[in-house]
Amino acid sequence: MNDSVTQLDAYSEEQRLIALAASHILNKMDEAQITQAELARRIGRSGPHVSQGLHGSRNMTISTMALFALGCGFKWDLLPWEVPIGATIPEYVTIGADVSAPVAVYGPGKPGAVAAFASAAA
Repeated sequence: MNDSVTQLDAYSEEQRLIALAASHILNKMDEAQITQAELARRIGRSGPHVSQGLHGSRNMTISTMALFALGCGFKWDLLPWEVPIGATIPEYVTIGADVSAPVAVYGPGKPGAVAAFASAAA
Protein backbone atom coordinates (compact mmCIF):
# COMPACT_ATOMS: atom_id res chain seq x y z
CA MET A 1 0.00 0.00 0.00
CA ASN A 2 1.32 3.45 -0.95
CA ASP A 3 0.67 5.86 1.93
CA SER A 4 2.57 8.80 0.43
CA VAL A 5 0.67 12.07 0.17
CA THR A 6 1.26 13.98 -3.04
CA GLN A 7 0.97 17.68 -3.78
CA LEU A 8 -2.13 16.85 -5.81
CA ASP A 9 -3.67 15.11 -2.76
CA ALA A 10 -2.98 18.17 -0.62
CA TYR A 11 -4.33 20.56 -3.25
CA SER A 12 -7.51 18.49 -3.64
CA GLU A 13 -8.07 18.48 0.12
CA GLU A 14 -7.44 22.23 0.30
CA GLN A 15 -9.98 22.89 -2.46
CA ARG A 16 -12.55 20.67 -0.74
CA LEU A 17 -12.17 22.59 2.53
CA ILE A 18 -12.34 25.96 0.76
CA ALA A 19 -15.56 24.91 -0.97
CA LEU A 20 -17.01 23.75 2.35
CA ALA A 21 -16.13 27.06 4.04
CA ALA A 22 -17.45 29.20 1.18
CA SER A 23 -20.68 27.21 1.08
CA HIS A 24 -21.25 27.67 4.80
CA ILE A 25 -20.51 31.40 4.61
CA LEU A 26 -22.93 31.79 1.69
CA ASN A 27 -25.61 29.91 3.67
CA LYS A 28 -25.07 32.16 6.69
CA MET A 29 -25.26 35.24 4.46
CA ASP A 30 -28.53 33.96 3.01
CA GLU A 31 -29.98 33.22 6.46
CA ALA A 32 -29.06 36.69 7.72
CA GLN A 33 -30.00 38.38 4.42
CA ILE A 34 -26.49 39.81 4.07
CA THR A 35 -25.49 40.76 0.54
CA GLN A 36 -21.91 40.55 -0.69
CA ALA A 37 -21.85 44.36 -0.73
CA GLU A 38 -22.99 44.47 2.90
CA LEU A 39 -20.42 41.87 3.94
CA ALA A 40 -17.73 43.89 2.14
CA ARG A 41 -18.82 47.03 4.03
CA ARG A 42 -18.81 45.19 7.37
CA ILE A 43 -15.30 43.83 6.93
CA GLY A 44 -13.77 46.84 5.20
CA ARG A 45 -12.99 45.08 1.93
CA SER A 46 -14.12 45.66 -1.65
CA GLY A 47 -17.06 43.88 -3.23
CA PRO A 48 -14.80 42.08 -5.73
CA HIS A 49 -12.58 40.87 -2.85
CA VAL A 50 -15.61 39.26 -1.17
CA SER A 51 -16.95 37.83 -4.42
CA GLN A 52 -13.59 36.35 -5.40
CA GLY A 53 -13.15 34.81 -1.96
CA LEU A 54 -16.58 33.21 -2.00
CA HIS A 55 -16.41 31.93 -5.56
CA GLY A 56 -12.90 30.54 -5.67
CA SER A 57 -10.93 33.02 -7.74
CA ARG A 58 -9.13 34.30 -4.61
CA ASN A 59 -7.44 31.96 -2.13
CA MET A 60 -9.65 31.43 0.95
CA THR A 61 -7.14 31.58 3.81
CA ILE A 62 -7.87 30.94 7.48
CA SER A 63 -7.66 34.71 7.97
CA THR A 64 -10.24 35.30 5.23
CA MET A 65 -12.51 32.59 6.66
CA ALA A 66 -12.37 34.25 10.08
CA LEU A 67 -12.99 37.72 8.67
CA PHE A 68 -15.96 36.63 6.55
CA ALA A 69 -17.45 34.64 9.44
CA LEU A 70 -17.21 37.56 11.86
CA GLY A 71 -18.81 39.79 9.24
CA CYS A 72 -21.70 37.31 9.11
CA GLY A 73 -21.96 37.07 12.90
CA PHE A 74 -20.41 33.67 13.61
CA LYS A 75 -17.07 32.09 14.52
CA TRP A 76 -15.45 28.85 13.37
CA ASP A 77 -14.27 25.91 15.41
CA LEU A 78 -12.34 23.42 13.30
CA LEU A 79 -11.79 19.96 14.72
CA PRO A 80 -10.04 17.06 13.03
CA TRP A 81 -12.28 14.16 12.23
CA GLU A 82 -9.88 11.30 12.69
CA VAL A 83 -10.96 8.86 10.03
CA PRO A 84 -8.28 7.06 8.04
CA ILE A 85 -8.17 7.96 4.37
CA GLY A 86 -10.28 5.45 2.50
CA ALA A 87 -12.55 4.74 5.47
CA THR A 88 -16.12 6.01 5.44
CA ILE A 89 -17.74 8.38 7.90
CA PRO A 90 -21.24 8.30 9.32
CA GLU A 91 -23.93 10.42 7.74
CA TYR A 92 -24.51 13.81 9.36
CA VAL A 93 -27.11 16.47 8.78
CA THR A 94 -26.33 20.18 8.59
CA ILE A 95 -27.35 21.68 11.92
CA GLY A 96 -27.26 25.52 12.03
CA ALA A 97 -25.13 27.01 14.80
CA ASP A 98 -25.42 24.19 17.36
CA VAL A 99 -21.81 23.54 18.34
CA SER A 100 -22.75 20.11 19.67
CA ALA A 101 -23.02 18.84 16.09
CA PRO A 102 -21.16 19.44 12.83
CA VAL A 103 -22.53 22.07 10.48
CA ALA A 104 -20.72 20.44 7.63
CA VAL A 105 -19.09 17.10 7.04
CA TYR A 106 -17.91 16.15 3.59
CA GLY A 107 -20.84 14.03 2.51
CA PRO A 108 -22.28 10.83 3.91
CA GLY A 109 -20.03 7.84 3.49
CA LYS A 110 -17.21 9.84 1.91
CA PRO A 111 -13.58 8.93 2.63
CA GLY A 112 -11.70 11.13 5.11
CA ALA A 113 -13.30 14.23 6.62
CA VAL A 114 -13.00 17.35 8.66
CA ALA A 115 -15.97 18.53 10.68
CA ALA A 116 -16.62 22.26 10.76
CA PHE A 117 -18.51 23.73 13.67
CA ALA A 118 -19.95 27.22 13.95
CA SER A 119 -21.08 29.21 16.94
CA ALA A 120 -22.65 32.62 17.37
CA ALA A 121 -20.08 35.43 17.46
CA ALA A 122 -19.34 36.80 20.91
